[in-house]
Amino acid sequence: MAKLALNFFLPLIIVIFFFFSSSIATTKTTRFSRNLSPGSLGLHKEKLSHLHFYLHDIISGPKATVVRVAEASTTNTSRTGFGMVDMMDDPLTMGIELTSEVVGKSQGIWASASQDDWGLLMVTNLVFTLGKYNGSTLSLMGRNMVLATMREMPIVGGSGAFRFARGYAQANTHMLTMDTAVVEYNVLVRRTLSALCSAKAGETMGTREVYEEKLRNGNLHHDPTINPGLGSPRCPRCLSLLNPNSDKGEWTITSVLHDATAVAGSGIGGMLSAVHGFNTGIPHLQNRLKGPKWLPFLVGLPPLLIFSSASAAFGGYVLPQFAQLTVTSYYAASSASHYGISLLTRHIEENYSSHTQQKRLR
Repeated sequence: MAKLALNFFLPLIIVIFFFFSSSIATTKTTRFSRNLSPGSLGLHKEKLSHLHFYLHDIISGPKATVVRVAEASTTNTSRTGFGMVDMMDDPLTMGIELTSEVVGKSQGIWASASQDDWGLLMVTNLVFTLGKYNGSTLSLMGRNMVLATMREMPIVGGSGAFRFARGYAQANTHMLTMDTAVVEYNVLVRRTLSALCSAKAGETMGTREVYEEKLRNGNLHHDPTINPGLGSPRCPRCLSLLNPNSDKGEWTITSVLHDATAVAGSGIGGMLSAVHGFNTGIPHLQNRLKGPKWLPFLVGLPPLLIFSSASAAFGGYVLPQFAQLTVTSYYAASSASHYGISLLTRHIEENYSSHTQQKRLR
């Protein structure tokens, strides 16, 4: 009875230990700041992109895209309109005509910030609505000398496909009247690519709507370990998890390094390894070691726990750091570690049995 109780409760204690260890590993830190490696966010090589479009500034009329929101008492007497602040929602098109295909909008403010010349302060978001950049933005802030032939303004950041963006925009006025202006923009921007797919990094994954339609039609793989039933959509090439950045954003791979389910899965894998090793390795030591009953546990448990913890950590943290694998990798690594311990302990048992039989035959 005592042996039965020992064989039952000790594995149970190990199970509880690994369960709480995996739970503690997933607890979010309360620190104000911490250093991260770019790889932990799925960020890899940089890419230089060139964007070309036309901005249409409609100052007056029924379809005006610019509205005066503030001005100084001296604005009307200033030769540069110093102090005026306008809000804009200007369409961006592929061609010079306003009727050409719209690629996005320029939403922000411009203000007259110079008393000596027509120098505007530009603070605007270039919001893209077409193709693979749908839902992504670029933030532009700088000085716009509107009467100069070519103006250059910095790109200070971005979102979506343009996270960590930096670069510059060159503006060239094609047409300027009292009511409208058409400005050509050439934007050169460096952006850091996320791991969209290990097969073809940076390739268009499609819009959210496309993937939702594929998900409804059953053309995407599901991951029942994340959400039983419908599951989570995956990249059809590399089966990586897909996640929408926003309502109109693209689907991109989401990092699962801190996913509670993944880390818990690794902990369970290590726990299974420990339990199996305990049920096979400890009896082997009991048969081999002479001394107190607690001696086999003292000798066998430390390396068993260390090996199981290492296998869980390998499946939960080391592999994804190098390969950007998905949740399935955690379970695969844990299962592999479990299988490895099974083979090891089975090999020990077989060698011991064979050695014992040879002794008896002698």
